[in-house]
Amino acid sequence: MNKKGLVIHLVLLGLLVGIGSFILLSGTLDVETDIKGKWQLDFLTKNYQEAEKQLLKNEILIKQAGVEVAWQLVENGGYAPGTESSCGKAEEAQVWFKEGKWCFKGIATLVPEMVSEKLTTSIPGNTYSDITFSGPFLTGKGGKGVISREKATYIFDTSFTVYLGYSFDEYQRLQEEGLRLLASCVGKEELKQCLDMAKLDYWKYGSCEQEEFSDSSIVPFCIASPQLAYLPTSEGQKLVTYAIALDFSSS
Repeated sequence: MNKKGLVIHLVLLGLLVGIGSFILLSGTLDVETDIKGKWQLDFLTKNYQEAEKQLLKNEILIKQAGVEVAWQLVENGGYAPGTESSCGKAEEAQVWFKEGKWCFKGIATLVPEMVSEKLTTSIPGNTYSDITFSGPFLTGKGGKGVISREKATYIFDTSFTVYLGYSFDEYQRLQEEGLRLLASCVGKEELKQCLDMAKLDYWKYGSCEQEEFSDSSIVPFCIASPQLAYLPTSEGQKLVTYAIALDFSSS
């Protein structure tokens, strides 16, 4: 055998030995191979579904925060707990207008501030901005949520739009109705007679259960929700009612 033939023979022998060694090792080593579709299934269950569960939990907490804020404002005549109108109170009702001055500042900035404060406590891992309300919906922008598992990372948006079943816009409606009452009856000698003709049926004197007109220029009202909105309480659903007062003196 010449040298060229010997080299070819040795190369072929080496290849056969290498292939045999590979087959032998392949049979003894535990080589991990994924079943077809297993990665996709794991991604759905461990990443996507976990993100959806987290978003659903957050939505429940956000709605709860919105309802709590709604009740706190309702129970204090449109003011944050512990605060009072610059016009004072009349029979525990916040005075929105007194001696020619409109004292109620509205809730456009108050609602986002109060909701944001509650979410900082109930969902401490998330941050929200541009919280606002429109009709029965509460909305806000959130950051990016991340769920990382072996071999996969899922990134999702935590912004929210939550249905409250109640509209904070009712405060704007009450302001407009209150201003119309003032325009009609300020300075009138027969104040009750004027108010009886000018006010809407769901504006009650003093109490929603038992009306009683106060013989004073500052008149407290109990006003049922114009849209008959109910909100949950610990005792079940309850009709929203507002307690405010207006000054009809000529000054």
